[in-house]
Amino acid sequence: MTFSNTHLKAIEIETERRLSAKTRFDPYAKSLWDNALNSAYLDDNLTMQKAYSFAERLEYKHKGLTKDVYFSHPLRVSSLSVLFNDYGKSELSVIGLLHNVFEVTDLRKSELEAFFSKDIVNKISTLTVNRELQWDFDYKKLYYQSIRDAGRAVMIVKIFDKLDNLFLLHLNKNNEIKTKYIYEVERFLLPMVDEEIPILLEYMKSLIKRASLSIS
Repeated sequence: MTFSNTHLKAIEIETERRLSAKTRFDPYAKSLWDNALNSAYLDDNLTMQKAYSFAERLEYKHKGLTKDVYFSHPLRVSSLSVLFNDYGKSELSVIGLLHNVFEVTDLRKSELEAFFSKDIVNKISTLTVNRELQWDFDYKKLYYQSIRDAGRAVMIVKIFDKLDNLFLLHLNKNNEIKTKYIYEVERFLLPMVDEEIPILLEYMKSLIKRASLSIS
């Protein structure tokens, strides 16, 4: 499908970019980040640059991915969160860059609070999924309610986190995981998209449809 926003291209193009970035740092992620910086006022811009320097130095541990390859994901999430919004850019950038930090690094909340406000750290903590319960419906219901309660910035980052993962979901060979993932997005995330970034709704529905059609 075609898409009108200049920062997010057609699904086929975005998919190819993420496939190429499975083995190397995604140069387009850096281009998105530069655009995000250029879209922000000076105060926001300075905060964003500090957050980038902090996040880039972290030692990420994600199975099958090098540190640099993994960093492409939070960089895309952060950049798109900023580019699709006209305000709150510094908060969106920090939460987006660090949304998975408690899962993929050894960093503790107390250490993160030495660099960022307790409010920001709590919002990042809210986004952190308990992987032992990730497919439990009652847990996920409470999880998404806590995201709503945490405010608009947390919802937006979650939207772009899921969006970034949806591009390659159709290639997952585990049909059970695909089915559960699609249900989660349809049940909990699409209502947020409709409320916060309605321009994305049909685009995300197309990604879900493609993943659904890949279930054998």
